[in-house]
Amino acid sequence: MNKISVCCLFGGVSTEHEISLISVTSVLENLDREKYDAVMLGITKSGRWLLYEGDVSKIASGEWERDLEHTSEAWISPSRGVKAVCVEDGRKIPIDVVFPVMHGANCEDGTIQGLLTLAGIPFVGPDCEASALCMDKAAAKTILNSIGVPQARAIIIDRAEYDGCSERILAECERLGYPLFVKPSRAGSSVGVSKVRDTAALEQALSDAFRIDRTALIEEYIIGREVEV
Repeated sequence: MNKISVCCLFGGVSTEHEISLISVTSVLENLDREKYDAVMLGITKSGRWLLYEGDVSKIASGEWERDLEHTSEAWISPSRGVKAVCVEDGRKIPIDVVFPVMHGANCEDGTIQGLLTLAGIPFVGPDCEASALCMDKAAAKTILNSIGVPQARAIIIDRAEYDGCSERILAECERLGYPLFVKPSRAGSSVGVSKVRDTAALEQALSDAFRIDRTALIEEYIIGREVEV
């Protein structure tokens, strides 16, 4: 049986870069090598694309990109007739599917999905439009509210209009009830996210969120079961 060539894409120009390294390590360690050939393609924080052909154990720590013996400049060709990882030494490594094990901006916001759509390469996860909308929590909430989908209530605040915790913001927070979650609108689910238990911590939490994105959400806390797929 011919193996399926899976390009595991990781890293990225993102505040969630290090989390991606941990995630892809888990994927690679659990990939059934009798069915799949793994092509490891990493993107550094500075935006360099590198084919990595070394030990998986070096990825999570970031050591992989300093392993000059096992890294080569490489990229995914946008040409539909190629469907391969093109390496600086002239090799073209055919790929059947891309698994973008990436988090945050420039990764799961439709940018990578757009490239793969242009290239005609199948990929794991939602398409370009869904990725872009779901990455932007404020946009997603607006759309979900318009079609009546139940969700956590939230206050959406734009950095350009924010000049501290006004009486209006504090009153709306009281209405939602503490604890609350404060998070950047266009980021992953960890960096810049704070659980706020009282008004004293609210301003710092918003400051942390605005360092990541120009829009922040203050969202009610829902006690429930977390399901990860």
